[in-house]
Amino acid sequence: WHRHHYRYANSVVHRIALGERLVKSGKQLADLQDVVTHFVGSIGTSLVDWFPELDKLPRMLQPWRKYWEKLGDWNEEVFKSWWIPAREKVQNGTAPPSWVRDVLLHPDTKFTGNDQEAMYVAMQLVEAGSDTTREALNIFAMAALCYPDKFQKAREEVDTHCGTATNFRLPGIDDLEQMPYICAFIKELLRWRPIFPFTPEHVLTSDMEFEGYHFPAGVGFVINEIPVCNECEDPEEFKPERWLDGHETDPVHGLWQFGGGRRICVGYRLAFRGLFINVARLVFTYDYKAVSQGHSPNKDIG
Repeated sequence: WHRHHYRYANSVVHRIALGERLVKSGKQLADLQDVVTHFVGSIGTSLVDWFPELDKLPRMLQPWRKYWEKLGDWNEEVFKSWWIPAREKVQNGTAPPSWVRDVLLHPDTKFTGNDQEAMYVAMQLVEAGSDTTREALNIFAMAALCYPDKFQKAREEVDTHCGTATNFRLPGIDDLEQMPYICAFIKELLRWRPIFPFTPEHVLTSDMEFEGYHFPAGVGFVINEIPVCNECEDPEEFKPERWLDGHETDPVHGLWQFGGGRRICVGYRLAFRGLFINVARLVFTYDYKAVSQGHSPNKDIG
C-alpha cells in the first residue's frame, strides 16, 4: 500500500510539471524516492550546514566533501534520466502542456538559469511534491489504525455529504469547505508526526534585532519542527479537534510544516487540496485493520 501512495503522489505532480502520465518503472521511482530520503536526511548533518565558513578551508582539510560530491553526482544522474526526455520533447515540439513547457522553458520565460539549473528546479518540484504527500498518506494509515474513533468521526462527516441515498458519490475538491473535520484531520497528521525535523535553512540578508538579540546578515535559521509541533496539550495524542478553530481550510494557519515567510513551500495549497481528496476518499471507501496486534504509534513511525 505504501508503494501505491508514492506512485499516486508522484503521478500527480509529474503530470503537472512534466505533462505526461507516469510510466516509470518501480526501480526509477525507488531511485527518485532515495534522492529525497538522502536530501531530507542530510539537512543539518554536516558541519558546513552550521558553520558555512568551513567551506573556505583548503579542500584537503574538508574530508566530508568527497562523500557529498559522490552523493551529488548520483543525484544528478537520477534527475537527468527524468529530465532529458522531457526537455527533448519540449525542444522538438512534441511535449504536451505542462509547467516545464509553458513556464520554465517557454521562449518568454523569466528564468535565466542554464539547463542544469532548470533540471534541478523542475525535478525538485517533482520530488518534493511526491515524497511529502507519500509520507503524509503513510501517517494517515497509522492514525487510522491507532485512533479508530477519530477515523470513524471523519467517516461520519464524509458520509453526511457523500454517503446518502440521494447523494452517493466520491468526495471532491468542492467539498473542502463543508468538511472541516477532514481538514483538521490533515493538519493534525502534519503536526503529530512532522515530516521534516528541520525546515531548510533561511538566511538573513540584513542585520536584525529581535527580543534584545542582534543577528548579523548571513546568519542561518531553521525551524525546529518537532518541539514547535509539540507546543500543545497532549502532543503525543492524535487530536484533530485541536484544529477546529475556524481556520481548518488554511493549511498554514498555526502550522509550520510548510515553512514560513518568503521561503514557504510554494506548493502548499496544491498539497493540502491533494491531501483533502486523498484522505476524504480513503476514509469514504476503506476500512483499516492492523495485520498484527500491538501496533504502537510511539514506536512504529510509518
